Amino acid sequence: MKKFFLLLASSLMLFTSCSLNQGSENDDPETRRKLVAYLMHTSNINQIIVCLDPFNVAFRLNTLMVESEAYGGDVNHAELSQIRQKLFGQSTISVDNTGTYTLTLQGEGEYDYLRSGTLVIQTNGSTLSDGNSWTLSLPKTAKYQISNSGSIVSLYANSYTVTSIEDNKWEIQIQKFVSSIPGSNPDGLVGDEDENENAAKSDWSGKITITQNQGDQTAASIAKSTYNMDVSSALQITTMYTADTMSVQTSKSLTFNPECTLGEHIVGNGVMRSAFTNPQASALDFTLSTWKGEGNECNPEVETQYYGTVN
Repeated sequence: MKKFFLLLASSLMLFTSCSLNQGSENDDPETRRKLVAYLMHTSNINQIIVCLDPFNVAFRLNTLMVESEAYGGDVNHAELSQIRQKLFGQSTISVDNTGTYTLTLQGEGEYDYLRSGTLVIQTNGSTLSDGNSWTLSLPKTAKYQISNSGSIVSLYANSYTVTSIEDNKWEIQIQKFVSSIPGSNPDGLVGDEDENENAAKSDWSGKITITQNQGDQTAASIAKSTYNMDVSSALQITTMYTADTMSVQTSKSLTFNPECTLGEHIVGNGVMRSAFTNPQASALDFTLSTWKGEGNECNPEVETQYYGTVN
């Protein structure tokens, strides 16, 4: 069975916030260097995947809207029940006369995480095409959450927009995206995130560009295509996994392939640069992550190398 386009194919990496440029006193410098490289890579790629979850939902809604054109634009038409179930599970969708869709998230679609909470999307009455821009409303009060294997992550953001910039290409602008693990904090204490301002959380702003490499936005096409992802303008971010301030960008597109089985190896090839941006950081305090997926894009070798010093 073909898999639908799912960016969230990787396991959530759930550990409490810590500083990356550290190591055990018993570790030799080379071991510590490898550890820093791995943690910079893993914390950033996982954070990007989490940041893309609202887009993931919006992209599915776009597909449902495309499929609904044969039924007068009714996304809840009975003939679309099978597609709707695969894309959204038990979630409900309503729309008003301004083109604003309200998704009450419940359960999971096929090959997917569990979602809960509410996502409101202003579509301007049109699909994600021909320069149209969608605004996704992600206030903290919407209680948008994703979960995997019992671990829960809460998501909210100041601003989240998706714009069609050309055929099969979308630009995602994100401002002050916060993801947090309720009850987590640097001391390992357990409690409600709303009551604990020390909870481990991200502060992520930047631009992500998604390109669909084949077909259109029908359900059949999105399952068959591969997708490129490019990250830019993420110059001063923190992830939900670390206390360090970093920048992250791609110098070669990362490739997602829905044909691949679910697991943490979601990227076929590409290059990502993660760099420390704290005042003490030097020009060499960065890690290059290189996916080598030629011939085996579903299970690529990932090479990470840290070029800075370790404490």
